[in-house]
Amino acid sequence: MPRLTKNKIQFSITVLLLLFLFSCGEKRQGNDAPSTKKADVKKDYISLLVALDTLTTAEHKAIIYREDSLLSKDVARDSNPFYHYFRGRKLNYEKKRDSSLLEYEKMEAKNKDDLYLLKHYSILDQSINNGVLVEGALMIKMQELLQLAENSKSKLTHRYYDLLAKANYQNQNAKLSATFVEKYFKAHPYFWHPVIKQRYYDISFLLASRANNYLKMTAANDKARALAVSIKDSLALARTYDNEAQIYSRTGDLGKAVTLSKIYFNYLKKTNNLNDIAYGNLATSFIRNNQPDSAIFYYKQAIAFSEKNTPGKPKFVFYQGMIDAYAAKGNYEKALEASVNAYRIE
Repeated sequence: MPRLTKNKIQFSITVLLLLFLFSCGEKRQGNDAPSTKKADVKKDYISLLVALDTLTTAEHKAIIYREDSLLSKDVARDSNPFYHYFRGRKLNYEKKRDSSLLEYEKMEAKNKDDLYLLKHYSILDQSINNGVLVEGALMIKMQELLQLAENSKSKLTHRYYDLLAKANYQNQNAKLSATFVEKYFKAHPYFWHPVIKQRYYDISFLLASRANNYLKMTAANDKARALAVSIKDSLALARTYDNEAQIYSRTGDLGKAVTLSKIYFNYLKKTNNLNDIAYGNLATSFIRNNQPDSAIFYYKQAIAFSEKNTPGKPKFVFYQGMIDAYAAKGNYEKALEASVNAYRIE
């Protein structure tokens, strides 16, 4: 544990120093020449954004909102690319995806530097963040930007590895996705940090699940749980129960799978972090345990949540679940209705 403690202290010092620099920058804003101020802010903000990866969701959100608030008070904010970046992130937290994308597109980046890479990463990440198949043109664009990041030794190279890992996963290429996940983890400046490790274990579980590798699923989840307990991360710990539910489903202990899925779902509900996947996973646990009525209820909730918060996201898997649930009840009229709705919407 000594190394972990030392690293955490180093991280705290880094964040405090960065926040101090920004505070100082705000205070001396009126005295700086515009060109000097813009260069300093760009350099400091890129470093901060990399460090933000190590924060919890709540801490991350607080800083995004703080910087948006500070930058919005600047009379020259419209010409500051980081005003548009933080405004875009804030809008994304508020689930205003189209408005968020428009803000990223307003980021002015004349040179092919880290700011340019940040702008295009933000646009691409937003563009593919709906779970659908990523088109070839976007894949080529990502590869070109990754090459630029690698050649320029950008501080954001790890983000492009992460982006390509996500895109390949959505394109059903789990093997290539896993390759980029490994590159992401090794390239991240804070690879040693518990939050980064936790994300790595979560993604490793997801990839093992896609490959139907029970042993790797269990190994990744065990590591994730041990780390969550050691750093007292309740959300990460709750997530391991959902992972474990998937493992029990595959080994035939369906009652146990339902129990574990409910633990995770109730935690998300209590902390106001519910999402369509959580509804869908719980519904799937119910249908596998021969509880079609409960499954139908939660599949409907998943569809309603998705339509409200991520209207462009595919919902076929939820409709397919409803079809199976109605068929299990012998209600083929409702199963057909769900099938028609799925076809019409998708």
